Amino acid sequence: MSPDRFIALFQEYLRINTAHPNPDYDKTSAFLSSLCSNELPSHTFRTDCPAGKPIYIISRIGSSPSLPSILLNSHFDVVPVSEEHWSSPPFAAVRLDNGDIVARGAQDMKSVAIGYICALINLKDVSFKRTIHMAFMPDEETSGRDGMKAWVETEDFARLNVGMALDEGLPNINNFVFVYYNERSPWWIRIDIEGNAGHGSQFISDTAASKMLVILNRVQTFRDAQEKLWRDVYNGQSLGSVTSVNITFANLGVQYNVVPDKAFVGLDVRISPVMGIVEFQKILNGWVEGIEGTSITLVAQSDECPSSSIDPSDKYFSAISSSFKAKNVEYKTDIFPAATDSRWLRKKGIPCYGISFIRNTKMLLHDHNEYLNENELLNGIQFYTDLIPKLANLD
Repeated sequence: MSPDRFIALFQEYLRINTAHPNPDYDKTSAFLSSLCSNELPSHTFRTDCPAGKPIYIISRIGSSPSLPSILLNSHFDVVPVSEEHWSSPPFAAVRLDNGDIVARGAQDMKSVAIGYICALINLKDVSFKRTIHMAFMPDEETSGRDGMKAWVETEDFARLNVGMALDEGLPNINNFVFVYYNERSPWWIRIDIEGNAGHGSQFISDTAASKMLVILNRVQTFRDAQEKLWRDVYNGQSLGSVTSVNITFANLGVQYNVVPDKAFVGLDVRISPVMGIVEFQKILNGWVEGIEGTSITLVAQSDECPSSSIDPSDKYFSAISSSFKAKNVEYKTDIFPAATDSRWLRKKGIPCYGISFIRNTKMLLHDHNEYLNENELLNGIQFYTDLIPKLANLD
């Protein structure tokens, strides 16, 4: 199949509006079903629907199907857009003169899915020992709880006998590719604060507002220290190696002349596995230590998951490493700074590596004018064309 055809498939996929809150499941199903009928005739296609949301699986059965299979995972849902900030309609997949293709999902992560698909088209006459499953997941952009998290607990997933998986990474402005072997644990935290109330003309002690300021100062001190660590020790790279916190809610007050008796603070925390959840829990408790009338609620939390091996002797990682070497492409291992569907796989004991083969590209995930140059798309397809047989033919 020609490069132009691969680029056209990418544009066709991007033109399906799968943005929340109403992803177009029907057009996604039709697109993938058509691929199975016309481009991937040796594959099977089916859907599973935990929590009522469709999951699309395309499978190529290996010659030794009892061996653990390889899962090529992607999500088809994308985040909403603010069209007024885009240079072209965000689901038009306009191809610029320089080869940039502008569309929501170009980086996150329909390009990776097309990389898998086109690689398997290239490999349609190559035999595999292990079965290959391509999974197209919903709900990743809204936590994955109705998608991957629910799916990995089903009998349908167990029957796939997954031995390892590939998933998404991040674009990189430099000329190398990141390989992510773990990720930070997201925690959303609410701290409620109670204090003395009264008239706004008085000096009232132990107010909710004064307690809130103490807590916010402690949070900010921790944030500054982690940012300094990131910049000084990690040279402003490897964001996943430090723990971030951002104040996303700060609420108090009912009227200008009333000192309020209640306040709350909302925090978005991403806990690095370098720090660990046990250590962070001590820090969290320290933010309210000695302040009466406070309570902590974990609105959402994710447990730690095991790291996938990056030992050179590991057979899966060795296959990945050798594919980069075969392409003479530099790679760096890292901890993913946000959250992906990979964590649900790792928690099931399945090694998972996040790779988006996108170099020399400004990261525009969830941003306006998200794009990918056609040459990087084709480079990614060639990378997966080399990697997939290595994984699929491991004993």
